[in-house]
Amino acid sequence: MAAQVLLLAEDGKLSLDDDIRRYLPEMPVYNRPVTIYHLLHHISGIREYGTLLALKGYPRFYRTVHDNDTAFALIAGQRSLNFEPGDHFEYNNSNYVLLTRIVERVSGMSATEFGRQRLFKPLGMTATSWRNDARTLVSGRAMAYRPAAAGYELFMPTENTYGHGALLTTVADLERWNTALISGALSDFVTRHLLAPGQLNDGSTRPYGSGIILSDRSGQPVFHHGGITAGYYAELWALPRSRISIALLCNANVANFAELAGQAADVAMGLPAQKPVAASPMKPPSAPETTALFRSAGGELVSVGRSGEVTVVDLFTRGGPIGFSGSGKALLASTPLGRADLTWVSDDRLLLAIENRETMRFERVAPAPAKPLTQGRYLSRDLRTHFQLSRDANGYRLDLEDPDAPDQVTFRLQWLTGENYRALVTSRSGALRDDMVITFDQKLQRTTGFSMSSVAGLQGVDMLKFVRTSE
Repeated sequence: MAAQVLLLAEDGKLSLDDDIRRYLPEMPVYNRPVTIYHLLHHISGIREYGTLLALKGYPRFYRTVHDNDTAFALIAGQRSLNFEPGDHFEYNNSNYVLLTRIVERVSGMSATEFGRQRLFKPLGMTATSWRNDARTLVSGRAMAYRPAAAGYELFMPTENTYGHGALLTTVADLERWNTALISGALSDFVTRHLLAPGQLNDGSTRPYGSGIILSDRSGQPVFHHGGITAGYYAELWALPRSRISIALLCNANVANFAELAGQAADVAMGLPAQKPVAASPMKPPSAPETTALFRSAGGELVSVGRSGEVTVVDLFTRGGPIGFSGSGKALLASTPLGRADLTWVSDDRLLLAIENRETMRFERVAPAPAKPLTQGRYLSRDLRTHFQLSRDANGYRLDLEDPDAPDQVTFRLQWLTGENYRALVTSRSGALRDDMVITFDQKLQRTTGFSMSSVAGLQGVDMLKFVRTSE
């Protein structure tokens, strides 16, 4: 979809610096304008629509067929952002849902037809199209699967959203795309902007162009991207210096496709294939003697303590606490999320950088006793959804209130300190992959509301506000 946006920019029909409200007036007015450039480079701060749908009880691929109209309406209902546009990088499907809508409004045709006429047909990609109707029969299409108790079961993308993914294609057509990208068959304008790293407000850049990850392997530049939709997996690499093109498509999760692509690149370059480092079983660190809680501006919480020579950090993910080692103020850990670096700025401030994610800044939360929470109904105006806060023998819980929702979502609250809680999620669908963290607002010994954020920024929703409406 990025290339389609750039074609319209080259035609003079839009500018990458345009406020998206010029084309999408339904979007709220934020403190700073969100531009097309912000969307292309995933630096907009827009919330992840998939997580929002799951919180409403209508997750993707679960008993409801969503389309771009549904996603757009939900995104446009978000009156606040995860962060100020241009301040951070955060990969987010919502950005490309919005870009798809802009392409349609500016071009006057569906993004599917615009892509066919202006991009796929000229490049000879005759087997490639956007999937905007899950019911359409496509000759030769492979079905998608996932592991099940008795082997495998079907796992097809039962949704009609597209632009952020949902591209029907073949290995041969992906090779044609890579050839065009490497050879200069695309215009200089389009190629230059596809491969230019995104620039943040502070002038720093991130290794992500317009829909393309920019990296290197064995000293050679690599343009690549992967994708997952239901049971479909894809990985596409281009090495321009060696004119190597690698395309992997699979209809089940049977391998680490990024590692396979890298090994294929090594072989094509005449190098020994780099074998992935076998991950030794991660021994959970011993429980720390004492812990302190730290909070980010986006509402994320981490707990930090010491166990002997190891600094134990709990991100409140399902993976459990992480043991960091090192000397001085810079510490290192290997985690299921990749390499993690922790840097102490002072006793009360720390930086946490997880591989391929933005550095998060945390400040110490002063210890405070637990306060009683006011039970009742709490409304998110952005979601137009209520949760009921109640207390049973196991403690406080939040339950989604929507009898028509296909999914049932419950958060069990685990107190951390003061008004801060970990919200352990359960649902029928399992769509929310990790827990959330919640900070309650108290006034005159009454709970007036709370804010909900993803743990470690993993699910693309920060500081989602709820207000109490009744007891």
